[in-house]
Amino acid sequence: MVGSVDATSVRIDAGRGGRITSLRHAGVEWLSSTTGPSGEPAIMLSGWDEIAPSIAPAHTDSGRRTASHGDLVRAAWTAGDDGWLVAAFSSLHGTFARRATVTSDRIRLDYRIATDDDEALLWAAHPILDWHAGTEIVIEGAEESAWIRVDDPGRPVTAAALRRAVRDLDPSASGKYFLPAEARPSAALVRRTDGRVLRLRWDPDLVPHLGLWLDHGSWGGAPVFAIEPTTGWGDSLDEARAAGRIMRVRPGEPRTWWIEIDVPKEEP
Repeated sequence: MVGSVDATSVRIDAGRGGRITSLRHAGVEWLSSTTGPSGEPAIMLSGWDEIAPSIAPAHTDSGRRTASHGDLVRAAWTAGDDGWLVAAFSSLHGTFARRATVTSDRIRLDYRIATDDDEALLWAAHPILDWHAGTEIVIEGAEESAWIRVDDPGRPVTAAALRRAVRDLDPSASGKYFLPAEARPSAALVRRTDGRVLRLRWDPDLVPHLGLWLDHGSWGGAPVFAIEPTTGWGDSLDEARAAGRIMRVRPGEPRTWWIEIDVPKEEP
């Protein structure tokens, strides 16, 4: 499935968990195509996956166990009405839907979740980008907030230190980070050394949290990173629910949100 307007295009593979396999603008591919040991693109290495109802294995409110990286990456997505792609959850009774709309310099992703029961749900976008020396990441709405590293939460990492580590391609920076729950960022801008810019924007009232994953090549051999807007704080549905930092979906009350991906040719 391909959507294209002028120099902007998006390619989606509904048969591979609804993965966005390509996001191009003006001849530039933004999503990584890093492959796993088998040579095939894999979760956490390439493209853009949708992760829900948890990143880490956890339990839904009904007590069912979720797999690592959730249900959607293993689900069969089908075409619905008005351009929506729809997938059914396997660990709860409900559906996830996404629609991509392409214009000349923007891709908008609209999301919708509906459930038959009252459910806590942790969704995270998982766009994988190649990590090159000189890459800059700027978080709008929380520019100077310190980051919490999941494997060392007692020692926050300053915004300046993380920006420097990303720019210098520092192997020791590999890991998963979250902004504090109260930070409420609204956008993330990625700037390449050639002046190209990618900007992800969302409504922090609908998507209040943000994760950042850096990998210097331990998974696929090439450095990659992911900017992960999310509806729950942390990787675990169980922990986010216990902390009250999670989206809830109730029967007859679908939850909706969006991400806009701006792809200007050069830095404004």
